[in-house]
Amino acid sequence: MWSLYDRVTYTTTNETLDSIVAGLDLNSNDNVLAIAGSGDQAFAILEYVGKVKAIDRDKYQIKFIRARIRALKSGNIDEFFMGVVHSIFSVSENKKYFKQEGRSEKIKLKLSDLTVATPQSFLTALNETETFSKIYLSNVVGFLSNQEGGV
Repeated sequence: MWSLYDRVTYTTTNETLDSIVAGLDLNSNDNVLAIAGSGDQAFAILEYVGKVKAIDRDKYQIKFIRARIRALKSGNIDEFFMGVVHSIFSVSENKKYFKQEGRSEKIKLKLSDLTVATPQSFLTALNETETFSKIYLSNVVGFLSNQEGGV
């Protein structure tokens, strides 16, 4: 019997969350479209903005993020990290980021401002009528350029 964690490609980001937040110059009026992946980026961004819409074409990534949302809602930060695979990327840095005093509570209070879209492509999301003040692409450009037909 397989588990959700066996099907998830990205259980954590290989990016520095503090750098993402600083680089985007986020404010409470921002409406951000973000690639879902592990959800790390969307959760980090959510703390500082009005709204975040997380998208991913992989249904297992979407299920993974929704499981992480349930863990945050229940206040179980250890469950929030369930399934996160330790790799060459500094998972411990991401854990430290989310475990900073008060951070997971702030994010938990803003979960109603996070939309996790049904599986769809980035280009489909851009063609919707919703407007975004900022877009966080993560590694999507490299991914799209490797797909048949490119970007």
